[in-house]
Amino acid sequence: MTTGALGERIDRWQRPSLIVGGVASVGCMIGAIFDWQQFLRAYMFSYFFLLGLSLGGLALVMIHQLTGGAWGLLIRRFAEAQMKMLPLMAVLFLPIAFGLRHIYVWADVYVENSGSQEFLFWRHYLEPWFFYMRAAGYFAIWIALMLVMGIWSRRQDESPDARNFWRSYKMSGFGLLLLGVSLHFAAMDWIMSLQRGFTSTIFGPLIFSNEVLSSFALCVILFCWLMNSPDFDTVLSSKVMNDLGSLLFTILTLWAYLTWFQFMLIWMADLPHGNIWYLVRWRSTWGWIGAFLFLFQFVVPFVLLLFRVVKQSWQALRAVAALVFVGQWVFMYYQIVPVFGESGWAHHWMDFLTPLGLGGIWFAAFLWLLERRPMLPVYDLNYEQAILLREIDLHELAREEAVAHE
Repeated sequence: MTTGALGERIDRWQRPSLIVGGVASVGCMIGAIFDWQQFLRAYMFSYFFLLGLSLGGLALVMIHQLTGGAWGLLIRRFAEAQMKMLPLMAVLFLPIAFGLRHIYVWADVYVENSGSQEFLFWRHYLEPWFFYMRAAGYFAIWIALMLVMGIWSRRQDESPDARNFWRSYKMSGFGLLLLGVSLHFAAMDWIMSLQRGFTSTIFGPLIFSNEVLSSFALCVILFCWLMNSPDFDTVLSSKVMNDLGSLLFTILTLWAYLTWFQFMLIWMADLPHGNIWYLVRWRSTWGWIGAFLFLFQFVVPFVLLLFRVVKQSWQALRAVAALVFVGQWVFMYYQIVPVFGESGWAHHWMDFLTPLGLGGIWFAAFLWLLERRPMLPVYDLNYEQAILLREIDLHELAREEAVAHE
């Protein structure tokens, strides 16, 4: 359990987050009474962004188990706390399940175009009962993976037995495959199907990259916030900071590539079932939001992360990660809200209040989970590597000081 100054710093943010989330949630509930459909529209993009943080945390835990590295030692607790939010996210899916016919066009269409192939796809694959069954299956897979990875993580803290690590290692490869396939279909069911007639085979990987990028950016922000505590003294080094910055750069580039790849294919094909996705996001102020995402979600972070001095400075790295994190929230808003015919940014007051409500409750619960475990894994096999990198840093610093005094 996290104690001392680090625990006090976490506690200082937990209660305000819970208060803000509770008050905003009450306001959203009152708004839902008067306009249920508008509440669901505002609820969706906030919910899917937070669900993405939880799934991204699960992916990061398994990626680190497969690849190793001192970078994962520093952010593993943040990723594990994110993935442990999945049971709460399963409960919070209920408003979307109950409001299905108020959100998805296909859920309430049974007569129009009854002879077309498009209708037959809606009628069978997107049948509401089948939609509910798949949703239950997705959450069952994700929560099962979360439980397995969490159990073996605790066992690694209790015993130096390397078999616990190898079990996690073997499960992570299969788990990432399950997570990727299930998330691909979940993205099609829950987000892509919002836009009637739109299809894209790369949409699932694009959403997956969005979730991993958002989760990793949050891990970097939190690490830079808490890194001055004594817990990290023996493992913190400029080389690990550089690795975190390089990984943020890599995931950002992957997300940008998939975003561009989808746009390029749709542009080249010039077919109605693809064009419709971008046409509704080009009208009114949505075009400016797309330009904002291109500039501040890709170009600026991409250029800044090319410099080693930015990656090795915790203040600069935290600022870049925060820019990426906010940009990914805007990206999810940009994916969902234009479908409903909204004319532009922040069409309704619940678009502001709902993220505060869900986000405040999610973050308070996340901090509570973060406090339950030691900030650093006790018997992690990457611990020695992190200590070695720290010693190399100290030797290089001593050499530089000796040369400066000659």
